[in-house]
Amino acid sequence: MTFPLMASTPIHRISMTALAVIMLLVSSPGQASAAGKTGERYSVSAGGNNVRRIEVEVGGGFTYAGKYAGNQAKPGMVLFIEARHNFPMTPFDISIQAVTGSFSRKEDNLAVNLNAGGIFFADWNWRPGRTAAPFIGLGVGAAAVESMGISSGHVQEAAFVLNPRAGIELFGHLRITLEYKRIRPYCSFLGLNVGFAFGGGPKKRYS
Repeated sequence: MTFPLMASTPIHRISMTALAVIMLLVSSPGQASAAGKTGERYSVSAGGNNVRRIEVEVGGGFTYAGKYAGNQAKPGMVLFIEARHNFPMTPFDISIQAVTGSFSRKEDNLAVNLNAGGIFFADWNWRPGRTAAPFIGLGVGAAAVESMGISSGHVQEAAFVLNPRAGIELFGHLRITLEYKRIRPYCSFLGLNVGFAFGGGPKKRYS
């Protein structure tokens, strides 16, 4: 399966902006300076967390779009990168995701491509910083969608994305997520993703 090149569209610019924000967060010196304070102890409270503020998740997954107008979808794939900010001593985090993906349908040789997407998320975490930390979240954003079929022709359009999700983070870094990306009726899909978060995880304890 191949992923299409992103065209120069407003959604492409949104996606590039998302990537720029991700790179800015990765290069932020705030995490290193905060973690470098000696003589400081961190703990997990009932409603808070002791996780590092900044993390970047890279991953991919499988998609299932179901039927549309009687045309059954074949399994597809997505790739994504997501920068996340954890709020200290709260169960909340916010993030921005850049995503691309593709799937096809059995009839009309129809291919559906998610050329570029930028999605903003807010998550609620249980047991943050622990070995197993469940979470739920909701994302909103925009995507450039392209479909190509023998009889339906070539269609490109921009679309709003609504993205509920739930999952679990293991060992502070491995994230397994079940999500539903609601875009257009013909290209909305259920996804199962696996990602690895660089950064994040429990803060070190200093004595």
